[in-house]
Amino acid sequence: MIVIDALQIRSGGGYGVLASLVNGLVVRNLDYTVLLNDSMRKAKIEGKIIEVDANPFKRKQILQEQLDRNNATFLFTFNFPPPFKTDCTVVTDFQNLLLTKNADINAFSWKEKLNVFLKRKYLGYNVNNTDTYVFPTAFVKSGFVETFKISENKCKVLPHYDEKTLLGIKQEAVRQFSKVKNRFIYVSSPSKHKNHTNLIAAWDILLQKNIKPILALGLPPDDPRSVPLLTSIKELNEKGANIININKNGVLPYNQVLFETYKSTFTIFPSFNETFGFGLVEGAFFDNKILASQKPFVASVVKPSLYFDPYDPQKIADAVIKALRTNTDETTLVFKNRINEIINLMV
Repeated sequence: MIVIDALQIRSGGGYGVLASLVNGLVVRNLDYTVLLNDSMRKAKIEGKIIEVDANPFKRKQILQEQLDRNNATFLFTFNFPPPFKTDCTVVTDFQNLLLTKNADINAFSWKEKLNVFLKRKYLGYNVNNTDTYVFPTAFVKSGFVETFKISENKCKVLPHYDEKTLLGIKQEAVRQFSKVKNRFIYVSSPSKHKNHTNLIAAWDILLQKNIKPILALGLPPDDPRSVPLLTSIKELNEKGANIININKNGVLPYNQVLFETYKSTFTIFPSFNETFGFGLVEGAFFDNKILASQKPFVASVVKPSLYFDPYDPQKIADAVIKALRTNTDETTLVFKNRINEIINLMV
C-alpha cells in the first residue's frame, strides 16, 4: 500500500501535481491512500481519500497512524519529508522554490521571511528522513542541494503534470469556446512574489497610450492581500481599462482556470519566483503565446514567445505592445512529462 501525504497541497498548481501522481497510480493499478488537507475537500481526486486537519503539529501523529493502519510499504510526500524515520520507502516531491537559496524573497515582509526561515529549519531538521527527492527542474534541485546540503545521489529531476485533465479540458473547450483576440491571462495568488503590482502598473501604462487589451486575473476577493490590487483594478477600469477578475467567491475550480486559459490568446507570467509555474504549462498546452519574466525557472519549463524584465512595468508594457503588434514566435514546452519514472520508484 502507498500512502500519499498531500497535506501541503492547497492550490491549483499543487492539485495538478497530485492529480498527475494519482492518475499514474490508477493506470498502473496500484493501491494507494491520499491524506488530503480538509480545505481541499472539493478537489476531484480518484481513489481512497482521507480528509484530515493539516495542522503541522499533528502531522507526525497522523502519518504514523495512517502508515500503521494501511500497512504501508511506501510513503510519498510533497515538499516536506516525514518528521520521523520510517521502515517505508520514502519519496518526497519538492515543489517549493521559496524554501531554497535560489528564491528571490527581497520583496517579502518580515513575517513572510520569518515563515520561510521556520519552514527551512523544519525541512532541514528532517531532510534525511527521505530516501529520494524528486524535483520539477534542475534549477529547483540545485537550490535545494545548496540550501540543505543533501547528496545529489538522492535527487532526481522528474517533472510531471496532469496531462490527462489538460487533454480532456482542451477537447471540451474546443467544442465550446473560441479564442478571444488580445486577451491575456494570469491566474495566481496575491502573494508579493507573484508580482501583480507591476503587472497592473503595466496596464496603466498601456491605458495611457490608449491600448486596451483584456487582462484576466484570478485574485481571491476574500484574501486581504487582494484588496489593494482590486482597488487599483477598479480605478483603472473606471478610466477605460479592461481588467477582469474571474475569481468571484474565493474558490476558483481548476477546470474553470483551464477554460479561461483556453479562451485567452496570451498567457502573461510576471512572477519573480516559481518552482515550476503551472500557468506556463497550461498556457503552452492550450496554444497561448506566453510572455514571461526573464527568470531561470521559465526556461526550464517553456520557450516563451517573449521575455521581459518583471521589475519594470514599462518593460512589461513594451512586451505586451510587441505581442499585439508583431507576429512573435509560438511558445513551446521544453520538458517531457516523466510521471511514469516517478511511479517506477514505487514498484
